[in-house]
Amino acid sequence: MQKFLYIILACLCYLQQANASYNLPDMGSQASVTLSPAAERAIGEFYMEQIRAYGMIYYDPLIDDYLQQLTYPLRTANNTQQNFTFFMVRDPSINAFAMPGGFIGINTGLITAARSESEVASVMAHEMAHVTQRHIARSFERQQRSLLPTLAAILGSAILATQSPEAGMGALTATMAGSQQAAINFTRENEEEADRVGMDLLYNSGYDPNAMSDFFTRLWEAHRYNQYNLPEFLSTHPMSEARIADSKNRATQYATKTHQDSMEFYLVKARVDYTNTQSTRRLIADYKAKLNSSQGSANSRQNQVLRYGYALGLAQTADYKQALVEVKQLRQIDSSNIFYRIAEADILSKSKQKSAALNVLQDTYKLYPDSQAATLNYADALIDSENYSKARDVLRRYTRAHPNHTVALSMLAEAQGKSGHMVEAYQTRADILVSYGDYRGAIKQLEYALKESKGDQYLTSSLNARIKELKAKELKREEES
Repeated sequence: MQKFLYIILACLCYLQQANASYNLPDMGSQASVTLSPAAERAIGEFYMEQIRAYGMIYYDPLIDDYLQQLTYPLRTANNTQQNFTFFMVRDPSINAFAMPGGFIGINTGLITAARSESEVASVMAHEMAHVTQRHIARSFERQQRSLLPTLAAILGSAILATQSPEAGMGALTATMAGSQQAAINFTRENEEEADRVGMDLLYNSGYDPNAMSDFFTRLWEAHRYNQYNLPEFLSTHPMSEARIADSKNRATQYATKTHQDSMEFYLVKARVDYTNTQSTRRLIADYKAKLNSSQGSANSRQNQVLRYGYALGLAQTADYKQALVEVKQLRQIDSSNIFYRIAEADILSKSKQKSAALNVLQDTYKLYPDSQAATLNYADALIDSENYSKARDVLRRYTRAHPNHTVALSMLAEAQGKSGHMVEAYQTRADILVSYGDYRGAIKQLEYALKESKGDQYLTSSLNARIKELKAKELKREEES
C-alpha cells in the first residue's frame, strides 16, 4: 500500500510539472483566465500521451479506417478551425467522451448498442459540439482548481492498470468519461447546446437528424426506472424527459433525410462483437444459428454479415479450415471487399499458408494503397516473410502522410532495423517515445543513432540539434516539477 501511495504522489508531482509545462491557468489564482485553443490542445495531447503509454486505445486498422470514414462528413461540415482526433476505447459500456483539443474517444460498447450509422454519428456530433462550443475552456474559467484532481484521477486509474489490468481498464475508462465530463462541467445548458449544435452538424453531414433523439430516447426508456444501473453515457451526459422531448421537437424542424447505412457499419459491429463478448464460443453459436435460420439469399447483406461474424469466430477458435470456407464464399460474392480480403489473409497466415496470405494482401494493397488496414496488414506480412526492405518502403510511404501513427512507426522501426538501416530505426524509435512523452528514452535512441552515423556531418548535425531540443524540453520539465 505504501508503494502504491508513493506512486500516486509521484504522479501528482508530475501533474504539477505538466501544469507548468503547458502554461495552464494558475490554480491558486482567483482571476478569470481564458484557456486558449493552443492550451486546450496541449492538455489533450498530455492526456493522449498517458492513454497511449498505458495501452488504453483499442486499435484495429479496419475499424479505425471506418471511424475516419464515418466522421469525415462531420469534420467536413464543421465550419470551425478545430481539428479532431477520433479513437476507440476497448470497453463494452455505452459511452463516448470529448477531451480538450478535439480528442474524442468512443467505447466499443457504443458501436454494439447503435442500431444505425446515424446513431453513432449523432454521438460523435454531440461530442464535437462540446469542443467547438468551448465548453471545456468555459468550465476551466469557472473551475480553475479542478484540473489537477482530474488528471490525478486519470493517472491513478492508469497506474491501477499496472496492478490489475481489468480493474485499471474499467477505472481509466470511467475516469476519462466521468472525471473528464465533470471537469467540463456539463450543465444542462451545455448539454442542450451540444444537442442543438450537434444536430445541425449531423443534418449538414448527410446523416438522419432523428438519430440523436432516437438513440437518447432508447437509452433513457431502457433505464429510466433503474437509476442505479445507468449506462455510462447517461451518467456522464445527464438526461431528462424535458431534454428528450426538446431533442425530438428539434428533429422535426429538419427536412426528412434518410441515410443509407454502409455495409462497413455492420461488418465493424461484427468485429466489435468479439471484443465485447464474455464468451466467444457462445457468440459463434449465435452467429451460426442465425445464419442457418436466415431466410434471405446468400448474397443478402444480412447473410453476408452473419457469415462474416461466424468466420471471425471460427478463426478465433482455430477452426481455420471452416473459417476459410466461409470467407471464400464471401469473396465470391464481393471479391473487392477489404474486410473479406483481410479476413482471408489472416486465416491463411494463421493456418501456416503465409505465401498465399502475402499474395492476397499484396493484391489488396494495390487495390487500396491509401488504406491503413491494407497497408499495415501488407507490411506486417512482408516483415513476417522477412522482406524487410519492401516493408520499409511501404511503411515509409505511409508514415510520410501519417507522421504521428505510432503503430505504423513501430512497424517501420522494426523494418528499418532488420533491413540494416539502424540510424533510421533509432530515429523512428525516438519519434515514438516523444509521442509518449518519454524524452529521456528518445534522447538515448538518438545517441545510439549518433554512434551509428559514422562521421556523416549533415546527419551528425541534425541528430545533435534534435538531442539538444529534447534535452531542453526535459530540463524544463525537471525545473518546473
